[in-house]
Amino acid sequence: MLIGAWVVTMELIGVEIRGFRRFGDPVNVRLLEGVIAIVGQNEAGKTSFLEALEELNSQDEVAKRDRTRRIDTETEVKVRFELDEDDWADLQPIDGAEDIEQCTLSKKERGEIVVNLEPAPSHDLEPRKNVRSRMKEFTESDIFSDKIGGRMKSEIQSLVDILDSDEDYLESDILALMKGPITHLESLAQKSDTEEYDVKMVSDLKEDMERLIEHEEQSSPEKARRILRQRRPGFIRFDEECRDLKPIYDLKEEVPGPPKALDNLAELADLDLETLRDAVIEENIAFRDDLLESANDALNSKFSEAWVRSDVVPVLSVDGTVLHVNVRTPDDRNRAPIDQRSEGLRWFIALVSFLNQKGATQPVLLVDEAESHLSYDAQAELIEVLETQDIAQKVIYTTHSAGCLPSDLGRGIRPVITQEGERSDIRNGFWMDGPGFKPIMGAMGLGPLAFSMTRNALIAEGPSETILLPTLIRQATGKSELQYQVAPGASNVGGAGLPELLSETGRSVILLDGDDAGVKSKKTLTDTGADPEKVRTYRDFGGEPLVFEDLIDPGIYTEAVNEELNTWQNPDSDLVSSDLPDMNRVGAVEQWCNDQGLDSPVKTNVCQRLAEKASQGEQVVDSDKTQVLIELNDWAEEHFVLFTN
Repeated sequence: MLIGAWVVTMELIGVEIRGFRRFGDPVNVRLLEGVIAIVGQNEAGKTSFLEALEELNSQDEVAKRDRTRRIDTETEVKVRFELDEDDWADLQPIDGAEDIEQCTLSKKERGEIVVNLEPAPSHDLEPRKNVRSRMKEFTESDIFSDKIGGRMKSEIQSLVDILDSDEDYLESDILALMKGPITHLESLAQKSDTEEYDVKMVSDLKEDMERLIEHEEQSSPEKARRILRQRRPGFIRFDEECRDLKPIYDLKEEVPGPPKALDNLAELADLDLETLRDAVIEENIAFRDDLLESANDALNSKFSEAWVRSDVVPVLSVDGTVLHVNVRTPDDRNRAPIDQRSEGLRWFIALVSFLNQKGATQPVLLVDEAESHLSYDAQAELIEVLETQDIAQKVIYTTHSAGCLPSDLGRGIRPVITQEGERSDIRNGFWMDGPGFKPIMGAMGLGPLAFSMTRNALIAEGPSETILLPTLIRQATGKSELQYQVAPGASNVGGAGLPELLSETGRSVILLDGDDAGVKSKKTLTDTGADPEKVRTYRDFGGEPLVFEDLIDPGIYTEAVNEELNTWQNPDSDLVSSDLPDMNRVGAVEQWCNDQGLDSPVKTNVCQRLAEKASQGEQVVDSDKTQVLIELNDWAEEHFVLFTN
């Protein structure tokens, strides 16, 4: 399927890997964000994680070299998807399919991919039980012992055992196995020496078996699995050759056998590079220009679709034997070489061309070492494009560079942690490991300089703020970008750790909760040397003892809490916003969960869901707390401006 014919696929929300290379023990990774950075030290297993996901593209056996050595665990890669309205629309004709919430695909080392539904539609097993009962009765009859041959006896007796299954679908090979006995029974019923009573028994059994095959082929769970199997996204590796789109190519040297990035762009433009090369060499100017005009019309059409940024339209031209790849400016008056626009836009053009060549629809894009050959500024441009594109449903990439991390450091970073015995684990959260940027520096094996060069840091209480506070501030202020990044750890940094915290982040301010504990922490920090102008609590901006969660819209907050509980604990959780007070809402949630016999949801997981909702256009700020966030941002920006002037 080519560009312009996208279909929506199920959304990936998580993966579990076990027995694959360094991931011997089960590794569960949440993948709710649109852009996810896999970080870690060299040889930790970052690339192995991407290659494990690629296993889901085929039912080939997992190579023996990829199976974890010296363990008794079978290799398995399991991905989890969440269904939405588009998925349910495809499932509409199937009874009970509207209740399916999640779908998992599991691949074990033998290669077969198994689909499971949660919850699965029901399937009536009575016809199967009835046929088994009739078949068992038949095997005990005289006609079975007298008129059925040895091989057919064995097949029928084997079916009696198979039909005792409680599975919601008899596999196609089992249904095919039933057709042999059906044909044999039909022949037996037509024989002249068969007694009338026996004829009725044989005919009834044959008809029941035929009806059972038809019933099993209409199994609601199996029909749903077939549809959702087709709606799974591809896991597509965007390698360096495909993304290295250059501004110029000498056609005499590069064609035939052009570089992958150029070949993909030419295919998107419906341009035969060998034909163009020949026209250039033969100085057939008119034909050359016709080829280029047609190619540029095709590119303009493809890049003018609603799903593509209008300021990224490539234009091809030729000077002598050199093909130039330019980009049209937004006003359509000028053209600029592709290397003079942002690195992110060059990547984006290569990506559109690549996905067209792959025929991929809303894939999960996999990128290894995304920062390769890019300057620090170019890495930031790349991240901006990855976070705003919508032709891949999700981008999962590896990086060694602090400059190539998501703009919100609290979201979408998964560190790969090495363990003893050449094993690795992947963490869903790691900001608890220390204040400031220390946890991520440790996970990536970086020194403080990697962060202090470019980072203004607002050090908030914990990882929840790192995930969601930037989003809340942007929504409250209307700003698209902030002049600082948010890091956690203000609540657990003592006086002795204050100098290290401030030096590792370069330029920083500290923000604490407005409850009594936060006010006490503020006094402790200022008493031990912190500049009072650099330390604030939420109470300083609103006059109320607010904690972080009190800044979130209560309706959206309860919705995120329920989704987290429904997904991982109780599918019937129903916390309502009226259960929450204006202040200390997180405490009210903990008490409600305790009353319901549930574990309180992890605060960072709830915040990840809220950040995801915000990325889809929902307002997550409590409208009554907008001014608090505006004043908070003004204070932070005023402080950082002092450093830059």
